[in-house]
Amino acid sequence: MSKTAKLVARMICIPADFTWDELCTVLAGFSFTEGKAGGGSYRTFTDKHGRKIFLHEPHPGKIMRRYAVREVVSKLKEFGLL
Repeated sequence: MSKTAKLVARMICIPADFTWDELCTVLAGFSFTEGKAGGGSYRTFTDKHGRKIFLHEPHPGKIMRRYAVREVVSKLKEFGLL
């Protein structure tokens, strides 16, 4: 099982300690690229089909909020990737 596949399996469980870097790795595994979504800490991830996921990059720590991980899982299911 690849690192990305292990992270996807972990993400689906909505862990309380999922990091921003782990999320970026998962989305890169689904061919999403990170870009700025205006000012501040908002980021947009876009795939080759133009589908977008908007997220707030956590700071000063890098631990994702559980609601944000839930949103990503929901979007990936909506896009038919999970």
